[in-house]
Amino acid sequence: MRLDDIAARVTTWLRQSPGSNGLYTSAELSAVAVNDAQLQVCIDTNVLKRFGVVNTVSGTYRYALSASTTCPDLLSIYRVSYDDRQLFPARPDSPSFSYSSDRTTGTPYQYRIWNNFIELDHTPTESKELRVMYSARPVQLSAASMEPEIPPEYQQAMIFYACALLSTKDEKEMRYNSFYLKYSNIIKRLWGEAQGFDSGAVIPLDPMTISSRRH
Repeated sequence: MRLDDIAARVTTWLRQSPGSNGLYTSAELSAVAVNDAQLQVCIDTNVLKRFGVVNTVSGTYRYALSASTTCPDLLSIYRVSYDDRQLFPARPDSPSFSYSSDRTTGTPYQYRIWNNFIELDHTPTESKELRVMYSARPVQLSAASMEPEIPPEYQQAMIFYACALLSTKDEKEMRYNSFYLKYSNIIKRLWGEAQGFDSGAVIPLDPMTISSRRH
């Protein structure tokens, strides 16, 4: 669907046109609510999976994640490997990460994210492939003819999340809850299908945190 198609469907579900009763404007619908909805789907499902690669340098433990060749559209990281061996996220209070000159060198076994950098422990002593697998931030929809990056089967969830967001404008709690439930049910179903569950199966505890925050 194009942006204008999605916006029209949100309007239909809300049964209120932009500007009516001061609920929301066309700009809030297209520029804010729909884009926030697309972003939330990506946060809750990791549907846009990508990877970035950088070759390590001997004696260097910190590498930029925002570089165009690494992860320019990074949203969240779900796997890191060094020379095809998985690295694990370090505890926030890990004493291994210090800024002193006596950092341990050798084969990295853990990492941490710090100010758009990935830091390795141990510090590599040779050039190997560092691969970062991540969920991508979708491109903002800014023109009526633009289409979301997320697959079509996820776009109905976008519509319901946008409806939920706009329902907070006039503090209609019941309407918000109704649309948010529709959104979360689609997300759960899509996750279940991705994991191989039958359509009628009872899905176990969610592996994701479906945000109930209002933006």
